[in-house]
Amino acid sequence: MTDSSSQQGCDQVVINIEDMLRTAPYLRPSRDCCIHKVPVHLRNINEAAYTPQIISIGPLHRDDKKLKPMQAYKVHFLNTLLRRKPSIKLEDYVKTLRGLEKKVRNCYFNQEFVCSISSNDFVQMMLLDGCFIVELLITKCCPTNTELLPWPRPYNKKVKFDLMLYENQLPYFLLEDLFNFINGNNQICQVSFFDLVDGYFRDYYLNDAHRLKNSGHQVKHFLGLILNCHRPLGLTLSVEDDNTDRKPIYLPSATELHESGVKFKKGKSHCYLDIKSNKNGVLEIPLLVVEDSTEQRFRNMIAMEQWQDDNTAYITHYMFLLDFLINTPNS
Repeated sequence: MTDSSSQQGCDQVVINIEDMLRTAPYLRPSRDCCIHKVPVHLRNINEAAYTPQIISIGPLHRDDKKLKPMQAYKVHFLNTLLRRKPSIKLEDYVKTLRGLEKKVRNCYFNQEFVCSISSNDFVQMMLLDGCFIVELLITKCCPTNTELLPWPRPYNKKVKFDLMLYENQLPYFLLEDLFNFINGNNQICQVSFFDLVDGYFRDYYLNDAHRLKNSGHQVKHFLGLILNCHRPLGLTLSVEDDNTDRKPIYLPSATELHESGVKFKKGKSHCYLDIKSNKNGVLEIPLLVVEDSTEQRFRNMIAMEQWQDDNTAYITHYMFLLDFLINTPNS
């Protein structure tokens, strides 16, 4: 190759790279980032566990055509909310939400996709999805409510399931701000937004959510509340615990442990993570109640733990333990 052709090729490389740099998406998440896509290696195992059945919330599933029929219910709920507080006009809602738009966008990890949504479309999504959730919680959990849900009874479980999914979240602060804006001084609901959320999701977690709130924990979104209400309260990690280079531990199955003299006992604790062993060779494992939504709930909590950097993947570790213990028919 001649010097001139080599120089020309080099110049073309420079042009190509400059084009790539100029059009490259901004991939660094903000400090507010708390909502991610489920990692592919988890999604491929059971895609249905992470996919909304009936309603999309937030930007990540907003284009799913099979979820479009619920759009009519979102509009209905917005209309109901507007009637609850006639003094607040639609323009007031939109103005308030526009002030939160940037902060809400920063909560999503997939910035390239989120940034592709226009400002008007994003604010409209915040309005319809946010007001849907607020009105749903008021209808279901506010003691003074007289409204009825407009859909068939089987929708209740499906909607609740979808509101728990990791990819189907709105930031908690947005929903709380929206509720407080609507509730105002002339309250339409006498309880706090946190109480409404707790009343709606209480059967999805173990610990008292108010203990979590009183400890100063900041709720990021609904799944974050559910996850942290499954974790032990007040447990802190030592420096030794935060060791990313630890070698994996392989445990024997329940059958092998039993054959070696270990006795299994049902634990009395209400928290299934409270597993204990003693010097007499007794392993206490609390009862785990399995319901229709248990697998999906655990899978989404595990998916959320994969994105956390605080080394507190309690649910993931619990499932690893069960996987080791129950890996033969006899186990």
